[in-house]
Amino acid sequence: MAEVDIVSGVPWGTHICQFYETKEDLLDVLVPYFKAGLENNELCVWITSQPLGVEEAKASLGKAVVALDSYTQKRQIEIIDASEWYVKSGKFHADGVLQALLQKEQLALEKGFKGLRVSGNISWFERSDWGELTGYEAAVDTAIAERNIVAVCCYMLAKCTTSDVVNVVGNHGCTLVKQGGNWGSIESTGRKALERMLRTSEEQRRVITENIADVIWTVSLDSPERLTYITPSISRLLGYSVKEAMSKAMGEVFTPDSFQAVMEAFVEELAIEKMKHGDMTRSRALELEVKHKDGSIIPVEVKYTFVLGPDGKPVEILAIARDISERKQAEEEAERSNKRLIEALEDTMQAMAMIVEMRDPYTAGHQRRVTQLACAIAREIGFPAEQITGLRLAGLIHDIGTVRVPAEILSKTSRLSEAEISLMKMHPLLGYEVLKTLKTPWPIAQIVYQHHERMDGSGYPSGIAGEDIVPEARVLAVADVVEAMASHRPYRPAYGLDKALDEISQNRGTLYDSRAVDACLKLFREQYKFE
Repeated sequence: MAEVDIVSGVPWGTHICQFYETKEDLLDVLVPYFKAGLENNELCVWITSQPLGVEEAKASLGKAVVALDSYTQKRQIEIIDASEWYVKSGKFHADGVLQALLQKEQLALEKGFKGLRVSGNISWFERSDWGELTGYEAAVDTAIAERNIVAVCCYMLAKCTTSDVVNVVGNHGCTLVKQGGNWGSIESTGRKALERMLRTSEEQRRVITENIADVIWTVSLDSPERLTYITPSISRLLGYSVKEAMSKAMGEVFTPDSFQAVMEAFVEELAIEKMKHGDMTRSRALELEVKHKDGSIIPVEVKYTFVLGPDGKPVEILAIARDISERKQAEEEAERSNKRLIEALEDTMQAMAMIVEMRDPYTAGHQRRVTQLACAIAREIGFPAEQITGLRLAGLIHDIGTVRVPAEILSKTSRLSEAEISLMKMHPLLGYEVLKTLKTPWPIAQIVYQHHERMDGSGYPSGIAGEDIVPEARVLAVADVVEAMASHRPYRPAYGLDKALDEISQNRGTLYDSRAVDACLKLFREQYKFE
């Protein structure tokens, strides 16, 4: 860390600004700054903001100040987040913040400290706050001139325009800048030094834009189809020189679908801006396709945001594009692997289902028909495709627990005894025991375990109710009841589809999930048929 020589001999009433690019820049200045204040018996208030959080600031200062805990206990040092100081009420109010600063100095003197040493990071500000913030800095510069206060105000260089820098420097007696890796200070009257700093900043930005992999471009609000600027990295992404890229309309670079998506996004964002709704610093990311000079198609992720003028109003649109070819290839391979996994699981489930049906021929096809109806209900409700996949796999073997029920009970033609019914009711638990060690992305074992639970808690085997039952099991329960009542069993004839639908309709919301019942009834009104 390159310490800055502002730690001693700084007279009271000094108002300093620091332009930084990284949190390391902040620590270079602020750690020795507050170390000196603590050793000089000054009350120290460190108001920090991103990219440097409170805990990291404390840890960094603790490495330089061995007795930091002692200073903290006697309340000589406070390290707080900017939101608790500048925008405590939810909005920045210059007068209130200035009065809080002056009251802090008065408190310092009353407690026997020599004065107040403070630092504030201004990275939190929004463009809409800039006018009031500039006025606040001017007022601070005047107010602390005759007081026992030293203040360092930290500005993120990337968020400042050239005019911003000039305004900030004009409101501070001293400016800290980093040149050639070393920190130095200039007086606010040193206009030539300021200009050199700005030229250095522009040179740094030029080097960055010429070497980054991402492509950055801007377009005007009046003509979003034409570029106003683009980085040289366009040649690595699309094979065009900057001159060639600047001569092309956006419609020539994007595929037709992507170009339409971009234009629709522009229209939506500009409409929001005209209605003066939303945060003007917001960004919007789109996955798009662009055309290489050789005709190949390259997938990119493009993040769009407004470029704001000094008045806080949008003047241009800035875009940052990143090649996501490798990510897309990885996603496609993951999708293929997932498809192979599902196919293997389905084969396994089908084999397990055949075992169930071999032991209980009277219910042959029951699991398959229930699964088909359950998936149709889930699609009607609007379950995501991934969730329906898990439901399908669980449905195919939802009665797997019956393999541990004696075959003579499964095929018994007379009514079952109470003891036999109790044994049959064990099949969801037995199925869970078979499946609980199966590693899948879906809660298959839980779906099987819960498919005889009811919304009012009257089901089995656990008697859970309502939202405690997983959604897939609630859907499967409705499909299971309808298929079972509509089909023949060894101990009774089929009740018929009408009675099955009456059962779920009359007990909608009580025994059965309302959405699942409504979707099921709609399907049969539209002539759904069991295969």
